[in-house]
Amino acid sequence: MAILSTKLKNAFKKLEDSDKYSMSFKNISINGDKRGCSGFITNLENDVCVYISTEQSVTNLGMLYRYCEQEGEYTGGNNHFAHSLEEMVKNTKEMLEKPQQAENELASWGKHYKGDVPVERKKSNGLDEHGSPKPAVPER
Repeated sequence: MAILSTKLKNAFKKLEDSDKYSMSFKNISINGDKRGCSGFITNLENDVCVYISTEQSVTNLGMLYRYCEQEGEYTGGNNHFAHSLEEMVKNTKEMLEKPQQAENELASWGKHYKGDVPVERKKSNGLDEHGSPKPAVPER
């Protein structure tokens, strides 16, 4: 049975400190067949973000979860797999509490922990190399 977004969110909401997590999950549907969900959960206290996919792969490795730089980044750290909803919630919660582990794992893949945003990304978001807003350029 597929684990859809509502079931996954409700499992995380049962945690004692669930109010410190931001969750964004969407169901995966192929030709009307609900296959699971994928999305992101972020610890608002330390900015650690984990990507989750509950879709069962043909290899039957289980549900995927891994560190990511931020929401919307589908690549990131090492792949981890869980075989039950309870295992997924327990392991993801542990990961969300370990910013140093997130930083180390993402760095091994050439990625950056959200607290250490690379200069290229700062510039692309309208910020200079110090993270300050760029001055507006008057139109001619």
